[in-house]
Amino acid sequence: MDFMDRLVRRFRPQRRPRYALALAGGGVIGGMYEVGVVAAMEEQLTGGRGFDIYVGCSAGSVVAALLANGVRAAEIYRIIDEDREHPLNFRRGAVYASNSFRHAAGRFGRLLWAVGKNAVTGMTSSVPDMLARAERDLPAGFFSLVALERYMRETLAAGGLRNSFSALDRT
Repeated sequence: MDFMDRLVRRFRPQRRPRYALALAGGGVIGGMYEVGVVAAMEEQLTGGRGFDIYVGCSAGSVVAALLANGVRAAEIYRIIDEDREHPLNFRRGAVYASNSFRHAAGRFGRLLWAVGKNAVTGMTSSVPDMLARAERDLPAGFFSLVALERYMRETLAAGGLRNSFSALDRT
């Protein structure tokens, strides 16, 4: 290495490390677990300043949305742990509408009908082929997330937070 290379390396500004956080699903329990883990990670790994990039799916996306908005994991943890009356202390009613069971039962009935219909009409087919044909009749999921999306939109807006990752500094 020649003198100029060493000089450039020595005086090149050092960038601070960047931290990304990817959160998986797991329902309400998974979300609570993630909040506790992230609270410890924020304190130990990032000196309390949070992460630079947040990614989440399912329950992890709810936690990631709050964290990306600057809500500290330790604060979310305290709200849940102390069972405070607070919008961030999610209740089942925020996610599941009162008629969710009726809708789930109806979808389960359609699932049985689709599989049964394809079993009768495709008796010479293999089970994977039969299930593949029944796929168009199968429900996408048992619960709609419309109630959760509305709850999150209203909760974030009430706290002056953003409901779009693209509108945030950290994404």
